[in-house]
Amino acid sequence: MGRRTAVVMLAVAAGAVVVTVAAAVAAHAGYVAFEPLAHPFLVGFGAALVAIVAVLGLMPESTRRLLTQTGIGLLGLAVGAAGVVSVSAEVYDPHTPTVVASGPDVRVVAWQQDVIVRQEQTLRLRSRDGLLSRDGTATVACFVHDPYTGHGLDAWTLASVTIVGNEMVAKTVDGQERRVSFDPATLRPTTPVIDRCTGAPGYSS
Repeated sequence: MGRRTAVVMLAVAAGAVVVTVAAAVAAHAGYVAFEPLAHPFLVGFGAALVAIVAVLGLMPESTRRLLTQTGIGLLGLAVGAAGVVSVSAEVYDPHTPTVVASGPDVRVVAWQQDVIVRQEQTLRLRSRDGLLSRDGTATVACFVHDPYTGHGLDAWTLASVTIVGNEMVAKTVDGQERRVSFDPATLRPTTPVIDRCTGAPGYSS
């Protein structure tokens, strides 16, 4: 490998890191299209691997084999440790959000989260701006997530969601409807949040 090739590979690795950091900033601001690029493990692993290969290209042949084996082993351990720390710190939510309703200006996204001995379903709004679509940070509704009937939670479990103008209409399994108004510009509720989590039978919140 020539010196020029090694320098180019180092530049590619540095560029990958810059792109990842920029995407992470955008994803943290709620722009969902940038989330795949913001994942540090895949991009970081690729950038580090390219950098290792490039650095080895600048070294004498006698030291390349040992450094290659050592570097790849340490890199694998570092990435694995970073993954464990990130998941334990809940940097990445293991529950993938699901779009449960769509309107002209917004979508309703459901997040499932574990709360002690139950699961709760939290609803938030997502704008419809193509690549610039972003997730709202404010909860508009919360329900107990119970996939089975007969547990006495029909009045607390979400059945369906629709968007009517600037209102979200949520229906529970028992057929009751509840509404919350929102501002499509800020993705925040303008009337009291629908709360079917606090006070659910058999639980305390």
